[in-house]
Amino acid sequence: SASAPQDLKDKVQSLSDEARLAVQNDATDDSKIEQLQKDLEEALRNLMQAAAQAQPSGGGEAPTAEAKKDDDVIDADFKPAG
Repeated sequence: SASAPQDLKDKVQSLSDEARLAVQNDATDDSKIEQLQKDLEEALRNLMQAAAQAQPSGGGEAPTAEAKKDDDVIDADFKPAG
């Protein structure tokens, strides 16, 4: 499929789980939570970039053509006042 690589998804899921556990654990210090947050933000950024790069190759012209069809219909129904 035209989505982000599974390894990036797995990394985000793993970091998310680790961060969730760290937040739930009262003994965890703030610096560890902050580091996990930074790691998770970076992994999410990488995942989003990979997904954005994969999306256009998956038939990026179809939504544009569909949008143009919608625009044509809206324009055809428009009647100026007066």
